[in-house]
Amino acid sequence: MNESLEVLIEENANLIYKIVNMYRYSGIDIEDLKQVGKIGFIHAYQHYNASFDSKFTTYAYLHIKGEISKYVRENRGMKVSRNLTKLYWQIDKATLLLAQEYMREPSPGEIADKLGLDEDIVVDAMLSRHTIHSIDEPVGVGDSELSLHEVTPAPVEDVDMQLLLQDALTNLTDEEYQLVMNRYMRDLTQTEVANLLGTSQVQVSRKEQKVMQKLRTYMTC
Repeated sequence: MNESLEVLIEENANLIYKIVNMYRYSGIDIEDLKQVGKIGFIHAYQHYNASFDSKFTTYAYLHIKGEISKYVRENRGMKVSRNLTKLYWQIDKATLLLAQEYMREPSPGEIADKLGLDEDIVVDAMLSRHTIHSIDEPVGVGDSELSLHEVTPAPVEDVDMQLLLQDALTNLTDEEYQLVMNRYMRDLTQTEVANLLGTSQVQVSRKEQKVMQKLRTYMTC
């Protein structure tokens, strides 16, 4: 690394740390995130063109955030945050304040902005807790009904269960994750999800059962 780049990184350390702080509940070591952020900064330095219609810091911000976000996505299934209880409390507080300000339920993105966090961190936390709270809701039809309670091993302390479920959720495909999010975070019915996906309620029910079984296998192995 040349000396001028090292100086530039040092001058923009606050920018890197500000972005790193958005991922403080990701479960990834802060020092690791700082190093990844510096890599993103170097990539921005290498690709920036003065003719771009943007300031270097704006360009660098996108590279740093993109690099850190990618690293968190690739590693969050291995390391789960132990600060979930604190994060849940902060989300609840921000939700209440924003609801009073907007006179409506705030979106995950608005909550993330209020807390200075990446939206993915807030969505994962909300989904994890909401799924736990919906643990006795039956899924499927007839004799094939399952509940989320049947998916989780017992006995397990509530926070440990949340951690385990959050870890399990990271192993779902995008389609499976969206299905769970629509059903248990957005409180959509199977029919409403079917309308979104352009399929039938029966197909959604079958897919949901498979997802529950997948989570069950992961969490009891």
